[in-house]
Amino acid sequence: MMIRIQSYALSLMILILFTGCGSGSTVTSTNSGTGGSGSGSSIISGVLPLGPATQFNTNRTSFTFNTSTGSMNVQSTGVPFHPTGPFTINPVQNQNFNQSFPLRGGLNEPNLNPVSTPLGPIGIAINGVVFFNPSAGNGIPAGGLAPPPPGYNYNAGNEAAYFGEDYAGGHAQQTGQYHYHAPTFYSAWLRPSSESQQISYLNGSLTHPNGHSKIVGYAFDGYPIYGPYGYAQPMNASSGVVRMVSGYVVKSTSRSGAAALAPYNNATLYPMGIFIQDYEYTSTALGRTLDAYNGRYGVTPDYPNGTYAYFQTIDAQGKQAFPYTIGIQYYGQPAPLPGLEYCPFGACRCAPTLREKRKLSDAWGRPRNETPAFIPSSLSMRFQH
Repeated sequence: MMIRIQSYALSLMILILFTGCGSGSTVTSTNSGTGGSGSGSSIISGVLPLGPATQFNTNRTSFTFNTSTGSMNVQSTGVPFHPTGPFTINPVQNQNFNQSFPLRGGLNEPNLNPVSTPLGPIGIAINGVVFFNPSAGNGIPAGGLAPPPPGYNYNAGNEAAYFGEDYAGGHAQQTGQYHYHAPTFYSAWLRPSSESQQISYLNGSLTHPNGHSKIVGYAFDGYPIYGPYGYAQPMNASSGVVRMVSGYVVKSTSRSGAAALAPYNNATLYPMGIFIQDYEYTSTALGRTLDAYNGRYGVTPDYPNGTYAYFQTIDAQGKQAFPYTIGIQYYGQPAPLPGLEYCPFGACRCAPTLREKRKLSDAWGRPRNETPAFIPSSLSMRFQH
């Protein structure tokens, strides 16, 4: 099976009522400092239904699970514990996030009419920060790159397309909503007084004692999102732990149309993978362990009887790997989420100016061009603090 990515078009099958950036919004924002002060995160109360008894809750975020209705409610400021920025364009602001959506942990309920992930939020991390899909819409990266050619969108998770991300790989849109596009936040979560210390479920590590990744969030269709390590055999917890491998690969064929012409034919400035349309899914990808939704059904330490789950993906060197969190479609049916911040194609300016890019360094004083070791590539060093 092969799926070619044409665009991350907004599906009409899900009624998600969002407002454009900078316009009137149903999400209340107030100015806040950067994370890392230990002043709070989100709180999860009670027991995770259909799975483990854990606590994700903090003083910034709360997850409430209702087994009778099969739903979860998340309330969050959207501000992480780890430091953010510095951002000279869009400072991080508190978000009055209060949404309910399905709870499907422990289940395997595919949507017979899959829904495309929208441009914008597709899930929420257990620290209350939302996950965005990889598309930058019509946004233009810093560094003098050209606008995307017709039918193409920059890949916001690709290192060649810089959109002002901080050391954790996050940035804020015009409303101040901080978000992640890719699994580049693990090192930040392991810093002192950050997520691994503040969220009791993590208990200082992003992996369980046997090396299997812990839950890092939930998609808006209700399935858990794990880090990049799972069991070698989906239904065998004794099979050892391996890195999960996406079936999305860079196309072997050249770009077409305007994308094949100057300046986009400059492989140094526009390498394959800089646009989301440079990828395709193939079930024969080398080492593939995940389906086209970037997940699979199997047992996990949290769901020993089995669950469908998404896995964030990295490559053999520990760098983020497309599609990062969820494929181009949800596995399950996502719920309508009125009031969630959303930026239509081209509405958000995420890229800093060249001057701002030169001034940008992460919140711990490292220059943006220094390569952080986000994830140890050795399985013997998995996320141990």
